[in-house]
Amino acid sequence: MKIYPHLIIIYVLCCVCTPVHSQYDENTDRIYSEYIKTVRLLPTINTPRQELLPAAAPLNREFTLMLEFDDLFAEYERYYVKFIHCNADWSPSGLFALDYLDAYNEFLIENYDFSFNTKVPYLHYTFILPPFKIPGNYLLIVYRESEENIMLTKRFVIYDNKVLLKGEFDAIGMATVSRMTQEIQFSIDYRGADLNNPRQNIKATIKQNQRWNNTIYGLEPSFVRESSGIIDFKHFALENQFHGGNQFRFFDLRSLEYYGRNVDKVDIHKEVPLATLEIDKPRKGLAYSEYRDNNGKYLISHPIESDYAYVEFFINTEKLSGNVYVTGDFSNWEIANDYKMEYQQNRQGYYRLIMLKQGFYDYQYLVESSDLPVNYLEGDHFETENEYEILVYYYSFELNTDLLIGYFILTRNSGY
Repeated sequence: MKIYPHLIIIYVLCCVCTPVHSQYDENTDRIYSEYIKTVRLLPTINTPRQELLPAAAPLNREFTLMLEFDDLFAEYERYYVKFIHCNADWSPSGLFALDYLDAYNEFLIENYDFSFNTKVPYLHYTFILPPFKIPGNYLLIVYRESEENIMLTKRFVIYDNKVLLKGEFDAIGMATVSRMTQEIQFSIDYRGADLNNPRQNIKATIKQNQRWNNTIYGLEPSFVRESSGIIDFKHFALENQFHGGNQFRFFDLRSLEYYGRNVDKVDIHKEVPLATLEIDKPRKGLAYSEYRDNNGKYLISHPIESDYAYVEFFINTEKLSGNVYVTGDFSNWEIANDYKMEYQQNRQGYYRLIMLKQGFYDYQYLVESSDLPVNYLEGDHFETENEYEILVYYYSFELNTDLLIGYFILTRNSGY
């Protein structure tokens, strides 16, 4: 095996200098190690678009979920997985592991493959999630050697559909922002479920494009029609509105030799290949243009044959009163320093270098500012095609936690 000095240095620094995480910062999607890359939790469904599906699976095991990630230091490590059951707001439920698992809550990841014919060597780990006894929110934790050394956390949901979705999707929002927002109005039919006091014990969560950082939590029913078994979630005070955003920018880096769309050049002679994207420009104020995107997700063609490359992002714009981040599913949608862009005065724009695996990527530039909207560089349009997940929770007095009794996906412009 060829040894790469720069990767050895990275590994040593991570082992020696990285703080030990005796506990995770919060119940969120996060990578705590610089040499863990391309973390994904995918449904085990045999479809070409499997990688675009949410991290959600039914309790009846019609299909389950598979965790995969790469370790850039190409030596086998003993990684373990454990699970934490959470309430609807992602606070720990307090249940014992035996309440939601049949096995001991520590699973060794035994499946791994060495990368093949790549300049950057890595190990690709995979793990099939075990059966769960109750539906709800779950946090997956991967650690090395002991629980004191956490590598990553990942959120997912297990659902047991007891209610039916009866909905409509209104494209136009309210008042002065009506051309920039999307509103979710829906109802559920609970006649087939045995629910106690649904007005008080039912709540809903709505996600946009599989993001947790702009999710609407704790949406209460607007009306309960007990005679017909219908619960309405039709609000008119912005409780159920999202910024429409814009279609995602994208680039095709599936090949390092034949440049894909929106890739300007690739230097494959460097120890780690360097890909430069075409220069981006702000889209605020431009007319909406519809084209097919992957709602922020990314696709990897070959899990163990795809190489890693440094990717240069650059958007040509004036310096803003706030911070600019390049984000997408590849970044866990984090507004974090790893994805914060630096303004280059000589080039008149924001720049960021990120190591990514060969693939097809969606991305956007988001703004963190006290006086600028988050989509300042992208624009907001009510016409934008977005994916929405509706999660319906029922509070169980018996278990003292929220159970996920309804999970539905709908897409703007194409129904559900």
